[in-house]
Amino acid sequence: MPKFRKKPVVIEAVEWEGNIESEDEISNFSRRPVTIDHGNPDYLLVEFSDKIIALSVGDWLIKEADGEFHSADTEAFYKTHEVEPVAN
Repeated sequence: MPKFRKKPVVIEAVEWEGNIESEDEISNFSRRPVTIDHGNPDYLLVEFSDKIIALSVGDWLIKEADGEFHSADTEAFYKTHEVEPVAN
């Protein structure tokens, strides 16, 4: 039986660091409005037309190759992603 390896996919991602600079970076990256959850200021809410993604400090907002956004905590993110080498 032949075996196959899944092709690598390059994604873009930004980490929520819990500060105004990171908030601005996520808003610019997602091109969506973001708000701090006033019930828990460690959470940033990113509003999409079909969903709201809540990021806690240290979570990553991920944009897949197809343009879909989702989140991952730091541990899960680094288990499945590595930094893409910069081409010269």
